[in-house]
Amino acid sequence: MELYEQKKYHDSELKSRALNEKMPGRAPVMCCLADTLYGRAATLHTTAALTPQRPRPTGRAPLTSAALQRLLLPRGDTDDVDPEAEAEEEGDENFAPSYSPPLSPPAGSAVAAHNAMAREAALRQRQRQEQQQVADRQMDFVGLNQPDGPLEEEDEADRVEAEDDASRAREDTFDGEKLEALQRKLMSEAKALYEEAYRIDPHCSYAVNGLSLFLVTRAEKRQMLELAVQIDDRNPYALANLGGELLGEDDQRALDCLNRALLLNPKLFYARLCKSKVLLQLGDLAGAVEAARQQVEWQPDDEMATRFLAQLEFRMLALRNRMLHV
Repeated sequence: MELYEQKKYHDSELKSRALNEKMPGRAPVMCCLADTLYGRAATLHTTAALTPQRPRPTGRAPLTSAALQRLLLPRGDTDDVDPEAEAEEEGDENFAPSYSPPLSPPAGSAVAAHNAMAREAALRQRQRQEQQQVADRQMDFVGLNQPDGPLEEEDEADRVEAEDDASRAREDTFDGEKLEALQRKLMSEAKALYEEAYRIDPHCSYAVNGLSLFLVTRAEKRQMLELAVQIDDRNPYALANLGGELLGEDDQRALDCLNRALLLNPKLFYARLCKSKVLLQLGDLAGAVEAARQQVEWQPDDEMATRFLAQLEFRMLALRNRMLHV
């Protein structure tokens, strides 16, 4: 579980599988392996979603910030939004803060984007070929089908570029399909393990919590998580997930659930960021900043937490500047 909480999913999977083989039929062990597989699948989903878009030439991270700045400012107050960042990031839909761990990642988005790139590259190549054929026929008609050197080099460069674009698109499509196939396999095995653990022990809180990840509606997830907490009110995963589902509906109880989860397991990697968002919802900006800062300290590689912390600090600075000008 320590490896899982450090997001070292590969090592955690190896050890969990070995333990499951030595202790077969144990519901908690099966849930531990299922948690690892689900976490790895969620990571693959993030990778697949980001791979279609090649790195920006500016070197900036792909997640946006201007939209979040607007969310953090009072309604109608846009003076503190960075106009350059907003202009550069307009139309970017990669940034979508979530209030709980990814529960049911959408399938097909990465492959659809890759296939669109492949179709676009193939279309560009066909258009170039058709234009060249028309030009050749016209030059044959007037007896001038003797292009000079520079034009031949330019046409050859266009052809090579089109072939490279098509090749990269096919490679990206293949990689995206492989990632999604692996993700589906991991998700399927995780779900089967949760179901088997629940069949063996219907009172296993971790199995009930795991099954909630595959439910569709928020009401169903909340009901299942309430049951998981009722079975074991010291299950930090169920408490943290319930806190995420309560966000926006019962923020105070959501905060209580997240505080209890962190008290039971201070290393729970997604609870602090969720707590930060609950505190922001409750109007406690200073508390939200502190919770996000703690998450970054625990997980320095958490890019979402790093960006969220930066936006919270921006908001805090804007409020201080406003107070100084009053």
